[in-house]
Amino acid sequence: MKNLLLAIFSLFIAGAAWAQGVRPEHSGAWYNPNQSGHGLSVEVIAPDRAVAYWHAFDPLGDPLWLYIDGQIDGNVIRGEAYTVEGMTWGVFDPGTRNVQPWGTVDIAFTGCHSAELSWNSLFPDYGEGQLPLARLTAIHGLACHDETDALLGYYDVLWTETESGATHSGTAIIDGTGFLTVAFEDPEWDYMNMHGNVSAISGDWTGQVSMAVRLAVSPVEWVRDLELSGTYSFGLWPVITVENEGNVFVFTMSRERLGSGPVSPGDLEGPWRLKFAGVSYDVEVDQDGGFEWTVTGYLGTWAYRAHLETLPEGPPIIPVSLEVATWGGQTLTPMRGHAIYYFDPDAGPYSNEKYLEMRVTDDSGGLFWVMELERFDP
Repeated sequence: MKNLLLAIFSLFIAGAAWAQGVRPEHSGAWYNPNQSGHGLSVEVIAPDRAVAYWHAFDPLGDPLWLYIDGQIDGNVIRGEAYTVEGMTWGVFDPGTRNVQPWGTVDIAFTGCHSAELSWNSLFPDYGEGQLPLARLTAIHGLACHDETDALLGYYDVLWTETESGATHSGTAIIDGTGFLTVAFEDPEWDYMNMHGNVSAISGDWTGQVSMAVRLAVSPVEWVRDLELSGTYSFGLWPVITVENEGNVFVFTMSRERLGSGPVSPGDLEGPWRLKFAGVSYDVEVDQDGGFEWTVTGYLGTWAYRAHLETLPEGPPIIPVSLEVATWGGQTLTPMRGHAIYYFDPDAGPYSNEKYLEMRVTDDSGGLFWVMELERFDP
């Protein structure tokens, strides 16, 4: 089995796209995945105005409909909220309509697929609070792209060393939050880890990139910090190029495996065969994206619990969390990463030959695991 040279970056692209503020592309349905059953419909109707409808429930559990007359302030829709009563079914007499002020509501967009809802009601039973939101639906013909979306995908990577001229090739995944993992096949190292932060100053389709990166060939030796800088650009495919002291890293979007999406929880639910450390395990992904398995060896039995944090009709690159309990009942530091969902290009998108490649790391970057899952019919 080939050794892996593992490179982990934490990539956060500066929100230059949001300097434009709320855009028509933000129109659509929004909700909180952990509170499915209520949500908002947002309509951007002018550069400075939007309306929203919050379909919720009152403290007694009865349906509640709030109308929000919003003004756009940067990346925030801010406005007064009103309740509406009256107009019995079939009659719809406007004279019976009763509109009452309810309070204020703000919707702050942090990306194409994320927002923060906050409210302050005039009624004590509703109080004030805030709630993260995720996109549920979009308007046909109004595709929304922010910079991390544009970079999202599966990449071929080439690292060229300055002194020797040696090259190392590998693959990278960038998810919708800007988190990046890279795995290089290289027999020279039994282990290598690379993690840090990236920032960018954007133009329309090009930008300057800088990375603060830490490298280690093992968990205990050869640790050093690097400052990498370079550019990114978007032609037919995104390309990221960064370097330090002549060492050059080039990330080029892979044409071979871009992921097949959008992905919904129903696409993931069901039986999968997981390959981990050379052993196969049959796992069942539940409706919430969770699955578990156990590994028994000379160190005892370890229990693994993973969660695929997909959203309805979300991108094919999915955030992942993993918890591990050792034989002594101790819990390892929670791990995080992402998975790419794809199908066999020779079989086509309508076959059952679906795959997940999952990569997770702990906070320190001292552990890095790559797992593969294949859909199967038991």
